[in-house]
Amino acid sequence: MWRWFLQVGCLVLALGGAGVAQAHPNLLVEAAHVQAPPKVDGDLEEWSGARWITLAPGDSLVGGKLGDDGPAEGPGVAGTGADLSGRLALQWDEQWLYLAAQIRDNVHDVEGGDQGRWFCRDGVALFLDVPHDGDGPTWFVGDHAFVFTADAALPPEARWWRHGDQQGRQEGLAPPQTQLALNMEGTGYTLEAAMPMAVLSLFTPAFHAPFTGRILGFMLLVTDPDGGPRPFGGQLSYGGESDNEASWAQLRLLPGGETAPPQLAISGEEATFDAKMKSDQRLILPAYLSKQQAESQVAQQRALAGEYFQTYLEKRPSRLGARALSMAFTLWGNTRSTQQIRDAVAQIPPEEDVWDQVVPGLRQAFYLDERMAEGLDLMADLELRVAPLKSRSALLLVLAANWMAEGEIEKAYEGFTRIISWSASAWHVEESRRYLQEIDRRYTQNPEEAALQ
Repeated sequence: MWRWFLQVGCLVLALGGAGVAQAHPNLLVEAAHVQAPPKVDGDLEEWSGARWITLAPGDSLVGGKLGDDGPAEGPGVAGTGADLSGRLALQWDEQWLYLAAQIRDNVHDVEGGDQGRWFCRDGVALFLDVPHDGDGPTWFVGDHAFVFTADAALPPEARWWRHGDQQGRQEGLAPPQTQLALNMEGTGYTLEAAMPMAVLSLFTPAFHAPFTGRILGFMLLVTDPDGGPRPFGGQLSYGGESDNEASWAQLRLLPGGETAPPQLAISGEEATFDAKMKSDQRLILPAYLSKQQAESQVAQQRALAGEYFQTYLEKRPSRLGARALSMAFTLWGNTRSTQQIRDAVAQIPPEEDVWDQVVPGLRQAFYLDERMAEGLDLMADLELRVAPLKSRSALLLVLAANWMAEGEIEKAYEGFTRIISWSASAWHVEESRRYLQEIDRRYTQNPEEAALQ
């Protein structure tokens, strides 16, 4: 028979220290509207009133790493501001999102890799999560990266575009209306670019004029190969450190005028919640490190889960409420608290899009309690009643994986196909595609074995 197993591992609490993270979803940067659009010519005089973002190694809000590329760097330069540093700014109007960069770079290198390996050449990239859904590292509809290589010859591939569509991540030349200008200087370069709002709206119809007040997820990246032996030499980033847009900063489009400096836009209530969560995680850590939890440890976690669920009930719908709900079900999942989960599920409105926070703990609790069939029945009932397609995707993925494990291949295939057609959750779509590829591989490469099963 088919040997498929639900991947139900132990849920792990993320334990981290306090302080400002280099990638922080609460970091807010403001971009001002311009009445007279800047001429994209590489001359940044028109940007004199803009709010600049500084980029330097070691800054608390700057991520990435610079390598030591040998003699080309010069003694004592590698990893310092003389190696790579600069400032960047963003402005907008109804037709364009504008980017300006003034970069200090000791070694100019635009020779690395083929045209698609833009990260092996000096340049600047702006990553955008236009729907601001923070749906993780998978490139999906509404995700964009406009890449501008610091090549004075301005070849077509100097304007590169990574984006997501219904088929996943796509890469190629930027839309032809994308503008780029570059001025080389002795110690680096200035770069000016404009990205069409129409392209962003095309992929995210809800993103349309008026744009004032809109918030996008964003990250800035400056690459620095430095002519060393490795094609990829290093990079500095601001607002994030990877393709995981859940950790990207926020870009707010404001009307013209003075913008505030970048700031952590976190309320006192959220700060208090964060402090409590960190304290509770440290408190229950011994239970997660022990092979068998004592009754007192189980009781402690169940009590905390009840507190977090009450926070959810009081704060819903909100990001804080969703985080509290996730914590409650994580704790219930690790303590096999199936009855508490049944009671809680009955109090969550089916139209609320938080069921993806519920599924991991629900599944874990019934799995550890050796009552997985009951848990699957509960999820099947929920999948019929829950309204948001993102939440239904989370439920249906577990069900379809189980059908695959039980040899109900046609039923599983239909479930995975439905998730893909909904296109509501990038991660669940990606997982569904992976399962479908495995089914196709089994039938294509082992038709006799598949027929017997």
